[in-house]
Amino acid sequence: MIATDQRRADTSAPSATASKGWARFLLPSVRDLVFLVALWALLVGPLSNRPLADADIGWHIRAGEQILATHSVPRVDSFSSTMQGQPWFAWEWLYDTLLGVVHGSMGLNGVVWLAALLMSTAFAVVFWQMLARGTGLPVALLLWLLVLGASSIHVFARPHIVSREACRPGCAGSFPFRCCCGSTCMADGYWG
Repeated sequence: MIATDQRRADTSAPSATASKGWARFLLPSVRDLVFLVALWALLVGPLSNRPLADADIGWHIRAGEQILATHSVPRVDSFSSTMQGQPWFAWEWLYDTLLGVVHGSMGLNGVVWLAALLMSTAFAVVFWQMLARGTGLPVALLLWLLVLGASSIHVFARPHIVSREACRPGCAGSFPFRCCCGSTCMADGYWG
């Protein structure tokens, strides 16, 4: 009888662990919800009018399409009326190329989706890093909302969301914190 009870206890433990695993897989964590809230805010929520609000996105897309058509980075300005034909270098050529591919296959909706995914990921990474470094959940949520609000003036589908400044140690290594410490970056001559 004791051996039978022991076998039942041994077989019930893995099923309890398995049910916890499925629940954990099916139910989103707070970190997942933070990502989804940021994605929602950028796609259909209060920030949805921001990604294409900057006038420069058009020439970034066109530069990307030009790179794809010629298989080379532009060396002369073909976009402005006052400097046409003058030496010019597309510093954001890789992002422009990505925008050209996305725009060619999915249009402006694809560009907005790409920007929203990149920025939501950056916002989620900020939140995940706060939790990983020991910040309590309520404080992390409050700080994350402050970061989201402070960054809302700069959520454009432009190359700055994946640029080298985002990895600069003085700017906390992430786009949302970079926006909060933009004055430091500008003072150091890293934003232009």
